[in-house]
Amino acid sequence: MAAVRKTITLTDMQDSWIKAQIDAGHYTNDSEYIRDLIRREHERSAENVMGAIPLDWRWLANGYLKELLYEKNVVNRSMPFAALKSLSFINPKARALPLDDNFSDAIHQGLLPRPAPPATISPSEH
Repeated sequence: MAAVRKTITLTDMQDSWIKAQIDAGHYTNDSEYIRDLIRREHERSAENVMGAIPLDWRWLANGYLKELLYEKNVVNRSMPFAALKSLSFINPKARALPLDDNFSDAIHQGLLPRPAPPATISPSEH
């Protein structure tokens, strides 16, 4: 995956905190610490989305989770479910691509973006 250089501004207190984490041996540099924060936030966000969807038999029944995620607005809903499912079928594309550093980006080309995660699901949606 390609790396992108970013410049950020921190307070003295934030900078001291990061330096303390590095000095304690938790990270080797500032970038590693920032990437770990982003990774953990990404995981937390995904957990919140899944935790916000109520228990449903479709969690367990093979082949039905996609419909549940569509119904609960976890996936893009800019087209009917059948069309989205067809567009999202990437197996032929994945088999045709070389297994290199660009593989993940290449198989996702042409797919619709995910919607922003819902903050919560209202009781009326249960």
